[in-house]
Amino acid sequence: MRHRRGYQPNRCTRRRLKAFVLFESLLAALLVAVAATAFCSALVVGLNQSQSATACSVATNLAAGLMNEIVSRRFRDPDTPFSFTPGPEAGETSRSAYDNVDDYHGLVETAGHMFGADGTALSDPTLAGFSRSVTAAYVNPPGYNPSLPPAFILVTVEVSYEGVRLVTLRRLISSEERS
Repeated sequence: MRHRRGYQPNRCTRRRLKAFVLFESLLAALLVAVAATAFCSALVVGLNQSQSATACSVATNLAAGLMNEIVSRRFRDPDTPFSFTPGPEAGETSRSAYDNVDDYHGLVETAGHMFGADGTALSDPTLAGFSRSVTAAYVNPPGYNPSLPPAFILVTVEVSYEGVRLVTLRRLISSEERS
């Protein structure tokens, strides 16, 4: 507000000017707070998405690695070729002893207790919170003669992060693919 030279506002006018400046300051502070909140919210959302993408990538690698290990095994057990009950046989107490695909049925590796194909513990800190499990089930196509040995086994590998399932891989393995 421009005043002529020598003008002295009265007490009431000064009070109104001070109140107006105080109101402007509060409004400016409110606008800054709203803008800062919006900016920080966007940063938090971006960070969460980045962490989620990283967790999905790690989970995919864990699932694929275990599935590759399973697929490298025989379809039928060399010791008991006509046993089709999924799960490890007596004496197969570790993955290094598994000699066919169905031995992996029921395998559960909890967070902090995952192992590589050679039996060594996976101790990378990026794997903290991850767990994985395997199921295997013999399946036959419709119309398949039930007196014949199963033609396929369906293997499912699931990887979770802190209890939330992130990745599920399924592979149908034919008895014709493996000896």
